[in-house]
Amino acid sequence: MPRILADSLAEHRVLVRARILDAFGEELHEKGYSALTLANVAGRAGIARNTIYNYAADKNELMLEYVERSVGGYLERARAELATLTSASDQLKYLIRSQTEAFLHEPGAGSAGSAGGMLEGGSLPPAVFDALMGRLSGLHHMIAEVVDRGTASGEFHRVTDVPATVEMIASVIGSQRMPVGEHTRSLDDAVTHVTAFVMAALTA
Repeated sequence: MPRILADSLAEHRVLVRARILDAFGEELHEKGYSALTLANVAGRAGIARNTIYNYAADKNELMLEYVERSVGGYLERARAELATLTSASDQLKYLIRSQTEAFLHEPGAGSAGSAGGMLEGGSLPPAVFDALMGRLSGLHHMIAEVVDRGTASGEFHRVTDVPATVEMIASVIGSQRMPVGEHTRSLDDAVTHVTAFVMAALTA
């Protein structure tokens, strides 16, 4: 019988799940998503190969859970930081920098196995890709809140279609994912250009 790592089975599962997600991130960083296997994740997590299937059916499912945890942590940190900034302009600049900086630290970015990082290639099935985008939607909601705030305060010009504007801002930020992840453009250079472009569009 497997050794229980906590006082209850429920707590044990939480601990093992966290260990699996940590191992997944490490494997992703070293090998890239295409080369990653659940067997290797299980080995790194220190659990039996078959045990991992009690937590995820395949690596796509594990990837979605990993992204959900990562995004949740970012949103918590970002909301705390936004609360310290009084202007919508400063808040948007923070979101641009922090989201661009995430590309630099994205698992797999710049590695031999996956220069493109976690979202490399087009190998994800459409349903999985849609689920992935759904887990990233919190980032868009946060940008939308700042755009609404800036419009209401008069810092930004009146935005008639906030969702479309947010998609455009996210696309401009996302355009730096490969250059920053592959270290062909510095973080500061990417942030400077994206910030100038976005702020010009909102304040012109």
